[in-house]
Amino acid sequence: MRPDTPLQRLRISSLRELDALVGTRLTHETPLTQWEESRTNVLFPTVEEAIEAMHDPHFRQFKGADDHEGSTILTEVKEFRRYTRNLDAAWDVVEQIGNSGGALVLHRDGDHWVATFGSGGVVESPSAPLAICVAALLARGLELDLDSTLHSRVRIRK
Repeated sequence: MRPDTPLQRLRISSLRELDALVGTRLTHETPLTQWEESRTNVLFPTVEEAIEAMHDPHFRQFKGADDHEGSTILTEVKEFRRYTRNLDAAWDVVEQIGNSGGALVLHRDGDHWVATFGSGGVVESPSAPLAICVAALLARGLELDLDSTLHSRVRIRK
């Protein structure tokens, strides 16, 4: 971690949130944006296509007879690469951190991978991509407050 960087504490409750944090803060990825219809959970590539489908009689059959015209909710869904589950994507994080975050030190210790960048925190996880991503976020000055489901998969040592 750079000494002039103040810590920012963030609460993370899922791998999906962790992937979004990596995508926005480290790789500056433009996420895939889709629109989800609330009753059927169908995803549409554009809001225009979603609205058009709402008027399609074939699509309305999927929504059910008790659904009224005004009860549809469209939600914007932003999807980032699965940095914490895909080693190729995690390696892009390593390349992005480059010289600014210090060299990556990664090794296997029994059933866990141990990762750290420079003087950032040391991270242990059964998953190498997850350990790399959390270590990279720590190296960039973020302090992570992990939900219990993630806390059981990641151990952070200062």
